[in-house]
Amino acid sequence: MFNCFWFNDIENTSISYSFSVPILETYLLVMSSLMVSMFHSGVVSDYSSKYIYLALLFSLVFICFAVDEFFNSSFNSLCSPYYASCFMLVGLHLSHVVVGSLGLIELIYFNEFELVRSKSEMIVIYWHFVDFIWLLVFIVVYISNNKIF
Repeated sequence: MFNCFWFNDIENTSISYSFSVPILETYLLVMSSLMVSMFHSGVVSDYSSKYIYLALLFSLVFICFAVDEFFNSSFNSLCSPYYASCFMLVGLHLSHVVVGSLGLIELIYFNEFELVRSKSEMIVIYWHFVDFIWLLVFIVVYISNNKIF
C-alpha cells in the first residue's frame, strides 16, 4: 500500500478509465456489506436469505467491474512501479473478494440446512473486513491520485 504513495508522481493518472467505476465498486461493496448485516441480524428468519442472495449479486457485479477495469485500463503493471503497485493492491483485494463470495455461497448452502449460526460469524466478519480494506484501497489508489487535491 505504501508503494502507491512512494512511487506516486505528478504524471501518474488513475488506473481506472473513469472515476465513476471505482465509485460504483465502492457502492456495490458497501451495499453488499449492508445486505450481509441484514442477513446476519435476521439469520433465523425465513426472509433473511434474500439478503445473502443480494450480497452475492453485488459482489459478483463488483468482480465483473474490477476485471473489466483491469482489461480496459490504459496502463499495465509494466508502465511504472506506481502502476505495478496499484494493480497488485487492487488485484490482491479482488482475490479476497472472490474468496468472500465463495463464503457467501457457503452461507446460502448452509442456510438451507439451518446450520447458519455456527458458520455465519466468521464469514460475516471476513466480508466486513474485506469491505473495510476496499475503502482503504479506494483512498490510496483512486482518491490520493485524483487531481482534485
